[in-house]
Amino acid sequence: MKLIIYIYFFALTFFNVNAYLNVKNDTVLYTIALKQNNVDYLKKALLYISNPSSIGYGKYLTKDQILNISKAKDSDVEIVTDWLKKYNTDYYNLGDALLCKSTLNNLQDMFNIKIKKLKNNRYYVLNEYKIPEYLKLYIDFVEGINNKNYNRYKVNTINNNINAENGYA
Repeated sequence: MKLIIYIYFFALTFFNVNAYLNVKNDTVLYTIALKQNNVDYLKKALLYISNPSSIGYGKYLTKDQILNISKAKDSDVEIVTDWLKKYNTDYYNLGDALLCKSTLNNLQDMFNIKIKKLKNNRYYVLNEYKIPEYLKLYIDFVEGINNKNYNRYKVNTINNNINAENGYA
């Protein structure tokens, strides 16, 4: 939890996130998810530590251990960051992703998207983003530059007649 808070406050400082609260600066904060390594190894490790009959049962990996196993290769990250630098994009390497800040104009050029300005300094992306072909080997997806709405399901009733141990109900 401390790591997440640290990264959050670092990002606020590094990117001067106040600029994002006032959209008229025409900049956008988004995340590029990098292709992960050793995914098959992590699947095997998950089965090993979650199987009650395994001697490794319950010997969980920490978030840092998982990140060190799965993070993108430095050479792959360099290819993506070199591309970001061509577009004057600020970024912070999170290991398995890059937290990025670009101007709207650069963002349109980078991902071949069209952005329409709405009222109240809001923007709408008119088409799906496209990752350049040569970067598809290194980028899994981009979060924060599309207009997809995801359904959120809400619990309408709560059953107060639950007899469970403290901390479970």
